[in-house]
Amino acid sequence: MLIHKVPHSSNTTIEADDISDYVQSEKKSLENPFIIEKDLKIDKEKANRNKNPFIFFRNSDYPLLISAIISNACSAGTHVANTIMINKLFKKLEKFQMGDYQDVSLFVHDLKWACFSLALIGLGSWLFGSLDSFFFIYLGERQQLRCRRKLFRSLLLRDYSWFESNKGLDGDLVQVNRSVEEYRMALSEYFSMLCNSIFLIVAMSITSFIYCWRLTLLIFASLPLMILTVVLLGKPVQKWSSIEDSFSANTISHIDWNLSSFIWIKIIHSKQLEKFKLKYLLTKCEHAYRKFVIYSGIISGIMFTLALMMFVQSFWFGAWLVRKKYNSTGDVISAFYSCLNVAMTISGLSSLAVIFQKAHTSFEKVMNYLIYSELETNDKSMEFNSFGESLPFDLEGTVKFNEVSFTYNSSSSPVLKNVSFELPKNKMSFVIGKSGSGKSTISSLLLKLYNLDQGKIFIDGYDITLLNNFYLRNQITLVQQFPNLFNESVYKNLTLGTSATSVDYDLISKTCSDFNFSNVIDSMPDGFNTLLGKGAESVQLSGGQEQRLNLVRAKLRESPILILDESLSAIDIAQKRELIKKIKEWRQGKTTILITHDFSQIENDDYILLVDNGEIVFNGIKNQLDENNSLFFNVLDETIDINDSTFTPEKDKVSVFEENTNTITNKLEKFDLESQIANDDDEKLENIKDPLIIGFKFLNKFMPLKVKFFYGIGILISIGTSILNPVFSFFISKLIYGIVPINKNGTLDTHQELKWSMISTSIAIIIGILGFISSVTLGFCSERFCKIVRKLSFDRILSQNVKYFENINANEFSTLLINDMRDLRNITSGTFPHLLSGIGITICCIIWTLIIGWKFALVGFSMFPLFGIFSFVGTIAMQNSEFKYKDRLNKLEELTHSTRTGIKTILCLNLQNEFLSTFDVRLRNVLEFTLVRSIAMGIVSNATGFISNLSQAILFFYGLKLVAYGEYSLTDITQIIMMIMMTTGYLSHLMSSAPGIYRGLRVALKLNYLLDLADDPNEINGSLMTSFNELDSGVSFSMQNVTFSYPSAPYIQILKGISFNLEVNKIISFVGESGCGKSTIIALLLRLYSVEGLKLNGVDINTIDLHHLRNNISVVSQKHYFFDGSIRENLLYNHPAMHTISDDAIFETLEKLDLKKFVESLSDGIDSPLCKSRQLLVSGGQAQRFSIARALLRPCSILILDECTASLDDENSSRIINLLKLLKKEKTIICITHNKDLMKNSDVLYFIKNGKLAERGLYDNLMPKKGNFYDMIQYLI
Repeated sequence: MLIHKVPHSSNTTIEADDISDYVQSEKKSLENPFIIEKDLKIDKEKANRNKNPFIFFRNSDYPLLISAIISNACSAGTHVANTIMINKLFKKLEKFQMGDYQDVSLFVHDLKWACFSLALIGLGSWLFGSLDSFFFIYLGERQQLRCRRKLFRSLLLRDYSWFESNKGLDGDLVQVNRSVEEYRMALSEYFSMLCNSIFLIVAMSITSFIYCWRLTLLIFASLPLMILTVVLLGKPVQKWSSIEDSFSANTISHIDWNLSSFIWIKIIHSKQLEKFKLKYLLTKCEHAYRKFVIYSGIISGIMFTLALMMFVQSFWFGAWLVRKKYNSTGDVISAFYSCLNVAMTISGLSSLAVIFQKAHTSFEKVMNYLIYSELETNDKSMEFNSFGESLPFDLEGTVKFNEVSFTYNSSSSPVLKNVSFELPKNKMSFVIGKSGSGKSTISSLLLKLYNLDQGKIFIDGYDITLLNNFYLRNQITLVQQFPNLFNESVYKNLTLGTSATSVDYDLISKTCSDFNFSNVIDSMPDGFNTLLGKGAESVQLSGGQEQRLNLVRAKLRESPILILDESLSAIDIAQKRELIKKIKEWRQGKTTILITHDFSQIENDDYILLVDNGEIVFNGIKNQLDENNSLFFNVLDETIDINDSTFTPEKDKVSVFEENTNTITNKLEKFDLESQIANDDDEKLENIKDPLIIGFKFLNKFMPLKVKFFYGIGILISIGTSILNPVFSFFISKLIYGIVPINKNGTLDTHQELKWSMISTSIAIIIGILGFISSVTLGFCSERFCKIVRKLSFDRILSQNVKYFENINANEFSTLLINDMRDLRNITSGTFPHLLSGIGITICCIIWTLIIGWKFALVGFSMFPLFGIFSFVGTIAMQNSEFKYKDRLNKLEELTHSTRTGIKTILCLNLQNEFLSTFDVRLRNVLEFTLVRSIAMGIVSNATGFISNLSQAILFFYGLKLVAYGEYSLTDITQIIMMIMMTTGYLSHLMSSAPGIYRGLRVALKLNYLLDLADDPNEINGSLMTSFNELDSGVSFSMQNVTFSYPSAPYIQILKGISFNLEVNKIISFVGESGCGKSTIIALLLRLYSVEGLKLNGVDINTIDLHHLRNNISVVSQKHYFFDGSIRENLLYNHPAMHTISDDAIFETLEKLDLKKFVESLSDGIDSPLCKSRQLLVSGGQAQRFSIARALLRPCSILILDECTASLDDENSSRIINLLKLLKKEKTIICITHNKDLMKNSDVLYFIKNGKLAERGLYDNLMPKKGNFYDMIQYLI
């Protein structure tokens, strides 16, 4: 049999990997409660190799890496050169102090050239440091983008079952994006720091040994203690970092579900419950982060104390060496300076250790999502799912199932039980059955979305397991009930999955006209180029419009086999009949499988497959069924079932109550978060004038008083700790004469050395302790502040009106509130305290140095304007680069999110290469900009190093000159130099942290806008607690001359002067064609929108307390809103008395809906999961009955049902109708329906047409009139 490779787009480059190692099964891990990839064929050695953080390196990276390492080594070499020059300076000073110079001018002349050399070394440090930063940052970006591409490919290579079997997948994928960013930083900025530290340690150690090996050994004696500290405390740091990431992923999933299910949260008024759940999750995150802060604070405190104590022991032992004449003053100073660099570098490694521990955790999380075969790559191209056989001809479509059994998960009962049947080729076949019978599972198995438990499936005699997935899915087109559209143009959405690279517009226009989609195109602002989706530039389609678009796509794809799975369920009756006729004409002589509830579509010569409880009850021609087996016909007559697609995700709609006429909204009237900020604040994100002031204002505005108090204490301690540094320098300077001769008579006596050494040691210990207290206090307060801001932001979001939710990006919000808030946390816990400490230490140093020697101090402070100029220029460069970089990354992450939500459509239409191509385009946009960003960061972040060296050179020259002329003592000059250099060190640190500052401030601006949003007046208006049990007028709701337009389309009137009175204890049904306004009426009754002229029990509905109103109304929506939890948790969701509801009461309700036996058959009964990773684990019909059960369990006076029988067979529909007839004795029941039997059993029908009340009365009274109602009903007969 011919082996055929399916061609792919020529503009898409895909790396080839060994798919034989493709992973088929996954497992949970104790360390990560989410998804961990496993492959039993992979040995430990291979798995360990794949843990290599440099796994994404390619040959093309080695020139960059070599250049980076050379630049890094040269940058470290400048420190060695600086040490050598310091040695020469102090040797000249020693000679001068001993009287070896005959004239002061000779000493000053030698001093000038030595200091000039220091300035040149600083210039070299800037040059090599800039190159070093550029190469490493750019190298890290390349690794990150490869990693993102591998993650995206791994996502596309997964089996569909993988997406359904993993809980919290949405939140965890968002968390993975953050992990990739942390991995990038570890490979770029921090890896550069690590290499530089290693070079410095080696070079400075050698230098120190050369000058004074005795002092070097003494100083290095404390290094094992430093290393032991990092090793012992590093594991808890990693542990709590991982735990925080896990809880953060859960929190993201929670926020994402709230934003995508906002309409249900408003209907059931569960905002307070959702806020409580978020508070619980945030508390868990806070607890984990606090543990992380404690352990990392201990590491930093110990390391800093040991580093400071090196000063003391160095000066103490150095003085002894000079007195014993083992070494000269210059040698001891040089060795000390070298060891000091080593010690400070090792101290800095403590912070790097914490960072790399966290980065390691992030890297492991990333690796857990990667398919192992994706890690063994070369640069050749390959196909997704390219294994298997591709036939050189099209299939005809004879489908045969041979003893097939299938179960969705190990805990559920089989969906298909040893079924065998055959569907004929080139004919239209109908698959029908009760809800949950397994009929839609057949289409999923045909497309190889799942693996069989047993049995085989054949098409035209070919075993589909041996066929290439691309080939098979090109032969079959599945049109789903809830189609997925992507954030692309209409043209792009229509042509996705077509064989041609471009489709003629004339052909598309004709096909759109065939399926009544042309009028939709004409109404769009940019026609075929109109963007679909959410956001300022996009429009949204109604459910019916989406289904028609998918029919057009299926026609353009023109595959041999077509499966329509309730693909017309959202289209009104008149158009449905017309479309069915066109489909039959189009598919004449082609294999077509319809999964449908509309028995009228089936003609006598059509082939029928009747499925019941996972078994085939009948397969054959309809005529045979009618004539030969009336029993089977009776079963067949019970199969009105729109959707039983178990595990099939339902598409999120804008609103379950919003009319089709309102779904295409002018794009100029829409908004999203980013565009709204730009419009309201004159593009603040791109034009931050006073960034730190903005940050302080944000802190002051939203940080509670109690947190401010402790935060202030933390800052005061931080400032106090910083001020102790110049105090420490003062006492250390007293020890300088233990090494440098005071005069010809020698050095400081041992008693003075002991005194100053003990004082310095005490201060070093105090600095370490205060540093620990400060970091823990600031860390705790910053996390509490972020927790409060997250809660306030979440509350503000849930308090907005429906229009706001229609256009927000759930992924953007969840990322902002959890991941991006970490950048803000870093500012509040680190940058702001460091800034204030810098200000404090600067003021202290200025005053101190001016007192000691104002003339010399003014020379040092004259360098500050230069810092200001560099800071201003650097600020502009870093701000622009960071914002643009983040925006481009956001587009990458948005594509990942849309890929995850639309993965079934992507797999069924073979869109993997197209999506990868789009991802590559966005990836290139990021990579192109990273070149500019890397250059900017390299120059800006290293500029302060040059200024520091220049300042050092000037200070040494002028200071020692003043000493030579006797204007100042060496002690005074030493104190002033150390204090000024300490101040410039703080400024350098702030400059180097500029990228993080602007990332955090970007978050602060977004959150500031969000938190300034006003509450929806409809959410807070009303305080009356009107009685629902005693409706004196006999009327529940009354509407008088109401006209209404949706806020998003005020120019389109949905209701036009409509009036009615709804009587109590009646079954009231609103009927009419799609878009007539009936769903809008329900939305107004629930006060999702505010309107004048609507009353409840004679009281203006706007004056009633909203919580009271919605607590007394139970709703069954057409879309099923369930969260990841058990059946019990979902049924009792936000129940006012959930803890008093017994299991017996729940099972009693379930029995009324024919669900009791099903629940009892589950392994965990009522505690079995109903939803997992936002995927329903039951059929559509079962889900609808669970929705009804949830509504019945709630105490209410009014019951609203939106198409409550749409997904039910006749038997269950009759059961629901009979139940409603019993319930009306104590409840007022309001329905939206197209079910004729429910209409017949209604006490009154309201027929709505074009936003007006066209007819009112009983079914039997309206039909003889043969009016508009009669015309509509004809389509149901």
